[in-house]
Amino acid sequence: MTTPAETKRLELTRLGFACGLFFLLITVLASFFAHRDGNRYVTFGTLWASGRAAVEGLDPYVAYPATYRGRIAGQGPANYPDLNLNPPWTMPFTQGLSHLSLASFTQVWTVLTGLCFLGGCGILIREQSELQGRQVIWLSLCAPTLLTLVSGQVYGWAFLFGVLAWSFQRRGHWLATGIAIGCAVAIRPPMGFWLLFLFLRGYRRIAIVAAGTIAALFAAPLLVYGVAIYKEWLRAFAGDMHWLDPVNIAIMPFFRRYGHPSWGIAIAILIAVGVGWWIVKKRPDFTAVSGAALCVGMLSGPLAWMHYVLFAAPFFMARRWTKLSTAGACLLLMIPLSAPVSGFLYLAGTIFILAFFIFPKQLSARRHS
Repeated sequence: MTTPAETKRLELTRLGFACGLFFLLITVLASFFAHRDGNRYVTFGTLWASGRAAVEGLDPYVAYPATYRGRIAGQGPANYPDLNLNPPWTMPFTQGLSHLSLASFTQVWTVLTGLCFLGGCGILIREQSELQGRQVIWLSLCAPTLLTLVSGQVYGWAFLFGVLAWSFQRRGHWLATGIAIGCAVAIRPPMGFWLLFLFLRGYRRIAIVAAGTIAALFAAPLLVYGVAIYKEWLRAFAGDMHWLDPVNIAIMPFFRRYGHPSWGIAIAILIAVGVGWWIVKKRPDFTAVSGAALCVGMLSGPLAWMHYVLFAAPFFMARRWTKLSTAGACLLLMIPLSAPVSGFLYLAGTIFILAFFIFPKQLSARRHS
């Protein structure tokens, strides 16, 4: 028989779910109906211009009039072109939507991203019996989610693929799990630590399927665009200055900004090796391995926006939080502070999430696969 305390807790959880989904829906609608012009299209403009270039047989990885332009590290004139750096396998999708006007492209992209978040939350609510209301509220209000929606990014895909991987693995569908993981890692190759650490832990079939999925996705553009598409993509990284941005939370660019690049490389390697050793020695479950691997992909990779937290978010939400865990998650909320301060808080929040997976007894009320 349910006690009054349990009934109250259940009611609060459901209220949290409702509030979180409501906040998420409001953000989607606000972005959908936002009036934009010129540079205010942010990354939507970059993606649309890239897709239009592909339609016209031009290089999709250079700047065009609609490409978003910003300041380097928040300084100087807003004339630094924010090129499309998404891998070529995403280009057919972007190219297809670019047949729309820029305004319509923005609205359709926003709706599709919103559906990724809402669909992923729906799966978690349905399948994670002890999902907390504050976890859904956090996802709807955290900076990675809000900025992904309002600026036009692909990280909603990452969140949904992560949720699907978690769901499929719980059901024992290793093939589907590997495909979902491969799709997520193919969005940002530095997340390849996920495959490596799964292999080390013994989830070898899943890792091999994921690797095959990545290979297939990266080979597909060769059939459509030829080898030139990869030359153009790699050329876009030449002279890239994103490491200067304080919201780039990877360890290497963080220390490089402060004049200590060798420290950054050493610490990034130590984090990766240390987590790999922990996986081999402690043999954690799939959720912990996945979450830790994705955090390492953020911290030890050459570049990581705080948006990348959405890769790890499904696994962070797959276990109950204590007050301490919640406090760490709050570091990733949208905080109206200067970029350097916000970047430091986002980095601290990411480190906290990594600790959440490595020290579950200290930071989590209960373990869940």
